Amino acid sequence: MSVICDSLDNLDKETLLIFHVKRYKGEVMGLLIGIDGGDGAGKKTQAGLLQNSLAEHSAAALVNFPRYQTPTGKVVARMLHDKTVDPATLDPYVTSAPFTLDRLAAMPHLKELRRVGHVIADRYVSANVAYQAAKLEGEERQQFIRYIEELEYDTLGLPRPDVVIVLSVPATVSRRLMEQRAVEEGRPLDQLEQKTWYQKCVGRVYHDLCKTRPDWFLISCAPRGQLRSRESIQQEIWGIVEPLLEVS
Repeated sequence: MSVICDSLDNLDKETLLIFHVKRYKGEVMGLLIGIDGGDGAGKKTQAGLLQNSLAEHSAAALVNFPRYQTPTGKVVARMLHDKTVDPATLDPYVTSAPFTLDRLAAMPHLKELRRVGHVIADRYVSANVAYQAAKLEGEERQQFIRYIEELEYDTLGLPRPDVVIVLSVPATVSRRLMEQRAVEEGRPLDQLEQKTWYQKCVGRVYHDLCKTRPDWFLISCAPRGQLRSRESIQQEIWGIVEPLLEVS
């Protein structure tokens, strides 16, 4: 079965029937896969390719965070583009809140999609952890990471991902890719995209987390500054995800 969906309204009758039977029986939900990394790392491209691969096995949905067209997502966009404040210097406990609220608002939709099949999140809680913790050092950083994960997963009940795949690109390469993307989208770089020093700090947080967490995987997308093909990156991602299908 090959099914790509972003809403239950887009599913055929057979898949909808499977959905309702699973919901009635309370069966295990599909995988939740986080695709993360710094700006310009190719998350959108790789998440889309992974969705196509997963759709050959089950229904597969892709959810992008932040959801800029929603009320909560618009608050995030305003914060990133408002030149009167610098989000890189604001208290991470404050600036993380709009991102958390955006995911919380999406939780019912996420649960529906996971009852049908697998879900890929282009950015997830892991992004809030890395981008906000990059403002802190040492024990303060570790305290913040614990705070975010306890808040989003334990207190608010957001589902934990089965795996987090972090795409790593050197800051000089990501800056070039971000500028190309901004031109294509007809917009300026947001305040965090403009700060190479901040992107480097975020990258270090991602690297450190991948070293200590067995369900976080780091993929080097531009070794020695040379960008790999999207196909080779996707092949490495699929090597991580495919074994999980056998136990999901």
